[in-house]
Amino acid sequence: MATRGMAVLKHPIAVALGIAVLFSLRFVDGLPFSGFSKIFNQETVATLASFLMFAQEPWSFPIGAIKGLAFPFTDGNIGNVGAIPLFALIFKALGKVFPYFQTFDYFVLVDILSCFLTAYFAQKILVAVGVRQFSLRFLGALLTGASFLVFTRSAWTQPFCIVAFPLFTAWIYAMLLTLQRGKWKPSQDIAILSIYPIAALVDNYSLFAILLGTSVILARELYEAGFGGGPESRNRGLRLLLLCIFGPALSVLALYVIGMFPLPSVPQTFSSYDFGMGGRYHVADLLSLILPAGSELGTPSLLGNFGFPFTTNLLADGQYEGVAYIGTSALLIWSLLAAIGLLSFLKDRFGGGTQIVSMKSRLALYSPWKKAGLASLCVFIFSLGYELHILGQAFPSFSGMPAAWIADRFPAVYNIRAQGRLASMLSLFLILEGIRHLSVWCEARSRQSQGDQSKRRGVMVVSIVICLTAIHIAEVSPLLKPVPVQPLHPIGGWTTDEIAKIKRISSGHDAIMISPGWREGLEWEVGIFSLAYHSGLRSNIYLIARTLPERDARIARDLDWIIKGEWDLLVEEYGEKILFAIPLSRAETLRSRVNNRYEEVQIGPISLWTRRREQN
Repeated sequence: MATRGMAVLKHPIAVALGIAVLFSLRFVDGLPFSGFSKIFNQETVATLASFLMFAQEPWSFPIGAIKGLAFPFTDGNIGNVGAIPLFALIFKALGKVFPYFQTFDYFVLVDILSCFLTAYFAQKILVAVGVRQFSLRFLGALLTGASFLVFTRSAWTQPFCIVAFPLFTAWIYAMLLTLQRGKWKPSQDIAILSIYPIAALVDNYSLFAILLGTSVILARELYEAGFGGGPESRNRGLRLLLLCIFGPALSVLALYVIGMFPLPSVPQTFSSYDFGMGGRYHVADLLSLILPAGSELGTPSLLGNFGFPFTTNLLADGQYEGVAYIGTSALLIWSLLAAIGLLSFLKDRFGGGTQIVSMKSRLALYSPWKKAGLASLCVFIFSLGYELHILGQAFPSFSGMPAAWIADRFPAVYNIRAQGRLASMLSLFLILEGIRHLSVWCEARSRQSQGDQSKRRGVMVVSIVICLTAIHIAEVSPLLKPVPVQPLHPIGGWTTDEIAKIKRISSGHDAIMISPGWREGLEWEVGIFSLAYHSGLRSNIYLIARTLPERDARIARDLDWIIKGEWDLLVEEYGEKILFAIPLSRAETLRSRVNNRYEEVQIGPISLWTRRREQN
């Protein structure tokens, strides 16, 4: 019974659950189904309110359209507001059957699931590459699923940033499964293929990263197949080729169904030598993998706290998107391995001295794991963007940037504005590769030991794991502090009477036009998003990841006419069934001028205006 219980505790799912519980401590006051949500910031209020609008609207095609946003245009979509389309679609569907889910804040659940799945796939990867010691697999799961980087991305309250971690680990594991067998296995191949459309509906940045990585592995495999790789290599190459064909095809289909394809056009005059739509701003640093987090990132890492001179504080503005620190424990593993390798080299070179276990653990030539590493490295190189940065110092005259070459030849790539986010793929690989190297070293020492000495070697391995675990827990412990929460409903803090009044005034109208826009401070943003949500009307809140250039002039004109009271011009263009909303503080100057044509209703800090009935 005890043996069976221990086997259950060692199962990858049980380990991943334990790590997810640790990670969830930061959400102890706002767990899913608790009725509480994280305190709003400018990102979260827009994302949550967009989902709430989406969930209450009837289904239409494309199924990701949000009619409540971007009036008079139809640009509002669950795919460009940061709400993670796959989860939004699932909970909208559930909400049609169980109304509770129409107002469910699933973003904390996304963070916890991301931690769990990252830890789970990390263990599967380590098993696939031959790590037999449970303690090391546990350490690998902890250093990836609950990595300092995962905590940091979660602290940014941008769920679309944290979902990359499970997608990357799932893809790496899928590539290992593909490359470690030479024959077809339909059920497994279909599961692997499903990663691509899932990524399309979760995070487009991650989709691009895994497509780029798959292409790199395909090129390597085709090279091998062409130079004596044998029938198994050709078989793998064919399966990878099909992944590179059907993966993008299914992804495009998924994006089309939700209304996110075709992609927005890029101005023809644009190039990577311009600002780069983020390609020279939201980029990774060449040393971002080993740069400890500094105080300017929010919560510094251990080395940052100890005054380490080179930290993320050196990074340029915007490079926070490219932070990819592997963590102090992982850095210590690599330092230990480097020291062992150096001692081994010195012993081999000069001879004599105490016997050192040689680090003969280099990746086998053309091994599946090496190909996954090569792909991760290529993705990291792309994450450097169009302009090389080293310790935050830009080198604009350096022209050897593959991301710029690709984007200039395929302009659609310019839509990837934050290449730095892709750097985390190599971070995950390096953490797991460090664990694999450590496992090889430990097994080599164990083989050279006998009897009690072998047992002592086993105790030493466990001691190393315990020490590294303690260091990691100490590093992430500040990020385990419970995040501040607020009651989820009613969004915006409206009273029941105020919500009823909003619904009553909105009845009979087609749209509500609001000015200023949503970037005029958090309080105003919460107010207008909740106003649009409770009204159930289309609104001119223009929230998408990137404003379309051809819309800018009209959006600015409409906002200007609204705030100045030039409502007749808007009625003439959009019809009479329009409700106007402005801050109460701006209404005083308009009352004497528009009172004879429009009727005012004050709700909280907002002044609502509608055409007088006799003129309707």
